[in-house]
Amino acid sequence: CIISFMININALPSKDSSNLSGAQTSAIAGAAAVDAVDLVSTGGGIGAAVISFPILTTTPSPGGNLGGGPLTLSDSATITGLVPTAANNPPTGTVTFRLFAPTDPTCAGAPSQSQVVNLTDPARCTITPATFQTNCTTGPPPFTVNAAGIWRWTASYSGDPNNVSVASGCPAEPVTIGPAQPVLTTVPTPSPGKVGGILNDTAQLTSGVSPFAGSITFNLFDPTQTNCSGVPRYTQTVPVSASGAAATTSNFAADSSGTWQWTANYNGDANNLPAASACGAEPVVVPRPVLTIAKTPKGTSYAAGQTISFSILVTNTGPGTALNVRFAPADALPDPNKSLNWGVSTQPAGNPCAISGAVGSQVLDCNFGNLAEGATASVSVQTATQAADPGDCGNPLVLNNSATVVGDNADAKTDTGSLNCTPGATTLVTTPVPANGKVGGPALNDSAQLSGTAPFVGSITFNLFDPTQTNCTGAPRFTQIVAVTGAGAAATTGGFVPDKSGTWQWTASYPGDANHTAAVSGCGSEPVSIARPVLTIAKTPDNGTYSPGQTINFTIVVTNSGPGTAQAVTFAPADLLPDPNKSLNWTVTTQPVGGNCTVTGAAGTQALNCAFGDLLEGVSSTVVVSTPTEVADLGDCPVGVALTNTATVTAANADPKTDGGSQSCLGRPVLTIQKTPDGGIYAAGDTISFSIAVTNSGPGVAQNVRFEPADIMPDPNGSLNWSISQQPAQGTCAISGAIGAQILNCNFGNIPQGTTLTVSVKTDTQVGDPGDCSPNGTILSNSATVVGDNTNTATDTGSLSCKVSRPIPTISNLGLILLMLLFAGTGCAILRRRYH
Repeated sequence: CIISFMININALPSKDSSNLSGAQTSAIAGAAAVDAVDLVSTGGGIGAAVISFPILTTTPSPGGNLGGGPLTLSDSATITGLVPTAANNPPTGTVTFRLFAPTDPTCAGAPSQSQVVNLTDPARCTITPATFQTNCTTGPPPFTVNAAGIWRWTASYSGDPNNVSVASGCPAEPVTIGPAQPVLTTVPTPSPGKVGGILNDTAQLTSGVSPFAGSITFNLFDPTQTNCSGVPRYTQTVPVSASGAAATTSNFAADSSGTWQWTANYNGDANNLPAASACGAEPVVVPRPVLTIAKTPKGTSYAAGQTISFSILVTNTGPGTALNVRFAPADALPDPNKSLNWGVSTQPAGNPCAISGAVGSQVLDCNFGNLAEGATASVSVQTATQAADPGDCGNPLVLNNSATVVGDNADAKTDTGSLNCTPGATTLVTTPVPANGKVGGPALNDSAQLSGTAPFVGSITFNLFDPTQTNCTGAPRFTQIVAVTGAGAAATTGGFVPDKSGTWQWTASYPGDANHTAAVSGCGSEPVSIARPVLTIAKTPDNGTYSPGQTINFTIVVTNSGPGTAQAVTFAPADLLPDPNKSLNWTVTTQPVGGNCTVTGAAGTQALNCAFGDLLEGVSSTVVVSTPTEVADLGDCPVGVALTNTATVTAANADPKTDGGSQSCLGRPVLTIQKTPDGGIYAAGDTISFSIAVTNSGPGVAQNVRFEPADIMPDPNGSLNWSISQQPAQGTCAISGAIGAQILNCNFGNIPQGTTLTVSVKTDTQVGDPGDCSPNGTILSNSATVVGDNTNTATDTGSLSCKVSRPIPTISNLGLILLMLLFAGTGCAILRRRYH
């Protein structure tokens, strides 16, 4: 706003000349201001002056929340009411921006940051030309804040010779900065844990404002406290470091297996909001310890009257402590005759075991307490047997004792020990015949011999199990019951022909008789090895090379070199037949004897599938696949690409074998033709001829080579009669047509590489026929073109020129007579020669 005042130069500048109350003014440059109501002036001279009353308004950037680093703030100031210089130039001066921290609410102290901006700096200030309104903003370096609370801006304009200074007050620009929301990351240690192990937790605050203050409260919940409910099993409040780290220092040991849960809660500080980790974010799995139990009898057999015993060893293999380890149920001690009296011979350390119950139904109770990881506990029980008591050693007697150990946090484990008592023990010795065999035979048999006092009675049951019947399980593949001889011998007859490779197993069992105990041969005591047959495959092309238009073949021979029969012999995978141009059509031209092969798939993806059935040892099976090639299809003869075919044969009881064969196309054979006359010049009356040589320079065989079109024989006068003077070494040539239109037809058949075939033609010329050699000279030109089904086309031309005689002078009869008289004898001979 610009206000104009009338200025009265007053002798008393501290008081104006108005009699209106409250119209006091401040002295400005020795002048007194006069208000607009009272224009009466005292003294000399009345003048006008322009005085500025600038108004400064500010706009701070909005506040925000801390987090991830310092927060940047900015301020802008708008000044209106500025007046220009006397030369109407823009106002000058500076604007000072100050930012005060929340700890200085009255802006009385030193600012946190300040910046001076010159009105003449176009990067920071803009001045409107007409009104001289000025807008200034803060700029780099930026104002940054790192504490939450109310920050306050002030802005002050310095003024210039034509404008008074002006400033914004401290409360005019409050900016509220909220605290940061830190992220709380926790890592339990250890994880996983174990029963008896100390559990701790660590935490780290990030994305907040450091230095951090406050504390983190850690809570630990056991596996029964679903959703971290109830009173925590362990709690600790730990002050955070300036970098936001905290960790527990507990001595709390996990006392149960399962999943424990940590939670952590940060209470926040002046610059950081609280943060927490949710239930489930820090699971600590405490696995169940694993117990083992081993029940071991003393020896494997006993005799009546001996003391027998069982030792039981319990081990905690961890991890962690196994709690309340015990037998559950109690160990029922063996006593088939209700005559044994068991007692504890060795007690476990610190936790005695007890036997309770009447003879015949005694049980062993043991509670081993808590077993640390790796710790063991052992107990031994024993009883005497009576030689006079047949029940203590029956015919035979097997004492089986099973014990089961369990813990509050460990699964149950069981083991069994056995003792055999056999009066007058009988042994059974077996011998498989043969001990090694092959699929398809010979048949497998077994023999057995009992030891003891003869005579023996009863029978032996022989069972044969194949390689798939692990541990001799399932129904035997062959069973035969054979009566024993008095000497205790027995053997199978007929036997079983093996149909699988691998290890077959015989077992034999003798039930005993009145004087002999039972005897058995265990599984594994009579292995019979049936070897796997060995397959071979040979893939052979009919030639290493081929020419376009030829049929190409692959012969595949599969052989079983033994031992034994190879079962379900097949290609696996199917034999992918070669076809680089997707233009070949493969077919099976020879089927394997007893098998079946088919070609399936579209051209370019054809595959040969073969099932050869079972192949006896030494037998081979052959399949042949063929495909024609086309001369006109360049893709059937790819340059630099071999047709490679690989096949893999396998069997149900034989390993796969692979072989490959390759054929390469030689390319199109190249024909050349050379037509050669017998001389370059002839005279009327001469016999003239042409020799035509056709050569295949390869590669490969040129097929169906011929003249095409037929060779038109030269005859300019329609008087020559051509004939063949030499036929080619193979093929046939013939001349047809009337004189004057004769043609030569030749078909040379298939010409091998490097072979040249020649045909010659001839004709006689007539002295008295001027057409055979005209005065102007006759040139006999003959062109022939040769071609083959799989070759190029070649043409050559041969030419003969007729020699024209010199003119014969005319002599009168008188002159001739004189010459004859003059040159009698010799002269006539010369003339004859010349006329001839």
